[in-house]
Amino acid sequence: MLRYVLALAMGLLSTSALGEGITPSPQDKTITFDGEITARSPLAFKRALDAAPWAETVVLNSPGGFVQSALLMAEEVKERKLSTVVPDNGVCVSACAFIFLAGEGREVKGQLGVHQIYGLKNESQVQVELSDVIEALNSYGVAPELIPIMLRTAPDGMHMFSREEITKYQIERATIDVETAFLYEEKVVGETPFAVKGEVRWTITAPGANGNKYPKAVATISMPGKAAIQVVTFLKNEDRDLPASHVFEFLLPPDGSVKNVVRVAMKETEQDKGNILIGVPADITKDFKMFALNDFPKAVAVNTEMLRKRNWLDIPVTYTNGNRALVTIGKGRLGAKAINAVLDAE
Repeated sequence: MLRYVLALAMGLLSTSALGEGITPSPQDKTITFDGEITARSPLAFKRALDAAPWAETVVLNSPGGFVQSALLMAEEVKERKLSTVVPDNGVCVSACAFIFLAGEGREVKGQLGVHQIYGLKNESQVQVELSDVIEALNSYGVAPELIPIMLRTAPDGMHMFSREEITKYQIERATIDVETAFLYEEKVVGETPFAVKGEVRWTITAPGANGNKYPKAVATISMPGKAAIQVVTFLKNEDRDLPASHVFEFLLPPDGSVKNVVRVAMKETEQDKGNILIGVPADITKDFKMFALNDFPKAVAVNTEMLRKRNWLDIPVTYTNGNRALVTIGKGRLGAKAINAVLDAE
């Protein structure tokens, strides 16, 4: 008879009132969870994340708590593609480890520990809990070797992972913060077609920064020796005189080599032709252009679906000498998160 089963939980026993501390830090783009995981923690955690769409990392310092609560919180981390960190001098043990292991990126600076759970009333509950745990671990991409380690650790003990084990079992996991960008220039007579591979870094500007009411998605593009577009910003329209739901802003090279930005299209893969977002371009200054998305309900629905579901942006430009080029940038994890944060802002 299985009395003690796999767990990342310290217990299912506490019925105390909500005792955790949840602290947002827009400057660091983190949400810190500090304290016991209770029955009320998932809702508080979700509300904190909903109010902080700019958050990229969850900092964990917790002795554990309710397993099912931890699973719900872990699912929020996984669905939002957040990274997790156990800070210096921090402890993440028992149920807290569930949340940690759900991270897109994972880093252990403090201590991480696991053991069995207890407090289940019957075999049926044991099987349900075990099924939930195994399903969660598989979805997190956790090394299977962690399971017997947890099963062998008594509920009144704790297996603290050593640095060697953290490396061996790939408990830490790096995130890919840099996505691919391409610059394609049309062929000029007598010259070889020009194609450059570069990088794009996505960030989220938190509400309140520079007086902004809503978050902004910012893509900073780096191209070796070439820069048709330097920065792309996607934001919710706050100008009542502008009939647009959202706006793309483009920071161009200051030398005036780019005349205008033609449009923005979304596509599933880098090689696809893509579909144009419904909107109109606007010239603001020599090095600053816009593309305003139509605010009619049907147009908003079409644009929103493409922005959420497609992974690449195509941005055609025209140079002042008449030549044309295409800037293509990948969304990746952070780009998708940033764009969704803007679309979700209310």
